[in-house]
Order: sequence, then C-alpha cells, then structure tokens
Amino acid sequence: MDRLIAIDDTVKANLPQGLTAEVVHNGFAIGPPSGAPANLPRVFTRKNFRVAMIGNLMPMKGVREFIEAARLCRDKGLNIDFILVGDNVRRLSGIRGWLLKQFGFARDVKADVEAFVQKHALDEHVHLIGFMANIKDVYDRIDVLCFPSHLNAAGRPVFEAAFSSVPSIVAIEEPRADTIVDHETGICIKPGDPRMLADAIEYFYARPDECERMGKRAHELALRNFDVRINAAHVLELYRQLVLIH
Repeated sequence: MDRLIAIDDTVKANLPQGLTAEVVHNGFAIGPPSGAPANLPRVFTRKNFRVAMIGNLMPMKGVREFIEAARLCRDKGLNIDFILVGDNVRRLSGIRGWLLKQFGFARDVKADVEAFVQKHALDEHVHLIGFMANIKDVYDRIDVLCFPSHLNAAGRPVFEAAFSSVPSIVAIEEPRADTIVDHETGICIKPGDPRMLADAIEYFYARPDECERMGKRAHELALRNFDVRINAAHVLELYRQLVLIH
C-alpha cells in the first residue's frame, strides 16, 4: 500500500496499529438558493425559532429523540418549530431501497412520527416536509441543525449546514476538532438522550448571540476542512506523487 487516505481525524485514530494515513476530508459543494422562497413550505414563513433534521427518516438517525425533544421544549412553552426534511425509507425504490430493507432499516418511521405528533398534540411544532431538491433553501432558513444520530459521529448535514453559518447539535462522544468543537462550532451531546438534545436546543433558543457566534465558527471550520475544490486538489496531488514514485 503506497498511500492511505482517512476522511477525518476520528477515522485516522481508529485505524489498525501500524497503518498511517493522510487526512483528506470529504468535500461539499452546495448550490445557491433557488430564488423561489414562495415555493417553500409554510413553516419557513413563520417567525419562530427553527431547528431541523436533514436526511432519510431512519431510527438510527435519532428521529425519535428529535420529536421527543420537541415535546419537552413545547411543554416548557418554547416557541420552536421542529422540521424533518427527508424521505421515508419505506418509499425508496431501486437498489438503495432494496438494500435498506434487507438490513432492516425500512421501518415506517414517518407513520411513527405522525402517531407521536397526534398523541402529544404537536401539530404546530413538528413539521414533516419530505424531500427538497435544493437543500440550501432549508439551511439558509434554520437556526440550528440537529444530528442526534446513534452512530457517534458528525455527518454530512453538519458540514452542509456550516456552509450556511448554521451551528449543529451532534450526538457524539470524544469529538475531534476537525469536525466539531463543543460550544465553539456547535454543541455535543450523548447519543440516545432526548433530554440533552432538548436542553441544547433551549440553550441556543435562549442565546441568539451564541447561535450566531457558533454559526460563524462553524462556517470557518467548513471553509478550512470541507471545501470541495481544496480537497479535490489535495487528492489529485497525492495521485501525482504516486505517479512520480512509480
């Protein structure tokens, strides 16, 4: 093996002993806003504080924790909109949908969410808006991105949101500074804990200045580590070095 690339410091640190790697982060390129705000769901025209989860509706993504946090915040009288953006996995077709079903990830999470919302009268607080072609329209109109995944990692939506200067709440233990810095670019919580998620959301809700400060720091981190042009050039340079060696 001539070169090994790790996508972040966490992956590098967990490689088998004796393996060394160079970190090249995933690169992200998000298009401009659609310029058609009139086509956005109604929730984006309200003046409430907005938190969102982005991605397919799967239990492992922490959807249950997210809607439970919505209930906890509502019970405290907080004026917050909780927005779920993404497809129900059961409706995905093709090889992707088939694989998810084979591995048991095809539970009807949307139906579970709707039942929970109805049971706890959360209609005015929890909003399922399905797939959106231009996700930048969402990132530009939310205050905080929630990533309460059970995978103990910071995922793609965290970095995408950062390019819109949106801080994140991430379920991750022992985070590394190349992806998220606790109380600098976002807030880190324990996986599987809706009360911690609700407390973190309330922290941002009550401190708009902190929301703005961490959003700016998240944007700086994204530009430094996740610019697709810089990272692609880095990989190209590694290939050039290998060609010269051989």
